[in-house]
Amino acid sequence: WQDKLPADAPNHFALGIPAEDKDAFGLALEQAGLRHEPLYPVYRGRLAAINGEPVRQAVSAEEDEPRNDEALNRELNLTTSATLPTGNQLLSGSWRNAPLGPSEDAGSATTAGDLSGPEDTAPAMRWPVSVEERLAGRLGLSLGDRLTFTLAEGNLEAEVTSLREVDWDSFQPNFFMVFPPQALDGFPASYLTSFHVPDDRRDLVRGLVQRFPVVVLIDVGGIMAQVRGLLDQLAQAIGFVLLFVLAAGVLVLLACIAATLDSRRQEAALLRALGASRASLRQRVVAEMLALGAIAGVLAVVLAEVIAAVLHLQVLDLPPALHPRLWLLTPLAGALITGSAGLLGTRRVWRVSPLRVLADG
Repeated sequence: WQDKLPADAPNHFALGIPAEDKDAFGLALEQAGLRHEPLYPVYRGRLAAINGEPVRQAVSAEEDEPRNDEALNRELNLTTSATLPTGNQLLSGSWRNAPLGPSEDAGSATTAGDLSGPEDTAPAMRWPVSVEERLAGRLGLSLGDRLTFTLAEGNLEAEVTSLREVDWDSFQPNFFMVFPPQALDGFPASYLTSFHVPDDRRDLVRGLVQRFPVVVLIDVGGIMAQVRGLLDQLAQAIGFVLLFVLAAGVLVLLACIAATLDSRRQEAALLRALGASRASLRQRVVAEMLALGAIAGVLAVVLAEVIAAVLHLQVLDLPPALHPRLWLLTPLAGALITGSAGLLGTRRVWRVSPLRVLADG
């Protein structure tokens, strides 16, 4: 998956940018010549209800046991955007920016800054929201579902109008819930972005830290270096498994040769008595050993690929990938190793006189 990333993929994230520093931070990145993603507003809100029913009851209504999804146990990062964010693909529904009308629960809903009494409170609006498709699947959400979010400054009513597929490996800011820009007017927000810093310009990060001390900067490149180190160790472990399987195959082959040496000697003597040459016998043995070595190499690669796939899926949560070089080099190496070992192990077969072998037999 790293090969799919462009050379200038973001390698730093900036979190918690205050609203008053948003423009200055973006300008600082542009003046430094650093390519960056848009600065997205971030609002913290908890999903409180689905279709007017408390969220835990709604999610577990059709389950024997309530689900313990992290989205139910913490606040979510909400954002706004007038267009579909980069790296997102609309799977169903439509992207909408206009409000959908008054909330059906307008009587009990409040919006940010509502300090007046109930008789003076304007009806809360119901806003469209685009939901990440995997989260929607975990929570059982579908198009048309009404959602209630609780923020520190008030409630927000929404309706699911689209489902999105998100490329989480793009190192761009991504969100589970995306609203139209006007939906969260009046709610305080911090800002989030990601940007690319070339290796020879790391000093720019120190300058940003000094100028914007409250902004949290995360060096994704450093984290990725650690991940690459772990993947390299994983590759070495798989390589050791590969070598172990090949070595075991060679030992088994030598044991089989030793066990069948007498019968091979008898067979070679008969063939030579019938006119076969030493060269033809040698070629026959070499072909047999090369085939066995290639088969052993293929089996070793299959075992290594299975182990790698299990580790990718269960430990690293990454899609498995084939390794073409292993499929090419390992059978060749196995054929050469076992061919050489077999040739050395059976060299006495055609060196002994056929008359002597037949007389002893």
